[in-house]
Amino acid sequence: MRQWKENLAWTTTVMSLDDRTWQRIVTFLRQQPDVYVGKEAACRQFIEAVL
Repeated sequence: MRQWKENLAWTTTVMSLDDRTWQRIVTFLRQQPDVYVGKEAACRQFIEAVL
């Protein structure tokens, strides 16, 4: 288990979208009838985490 945690620390990366890209994504999401965006900041954090 310890080895797994050490490897995980080395493979974790942080994805951050620039504002222009985020605006394109959130505009697209809002046009989708089955997608709930909610609070934009929380949605952005979620999308960045998924990516």
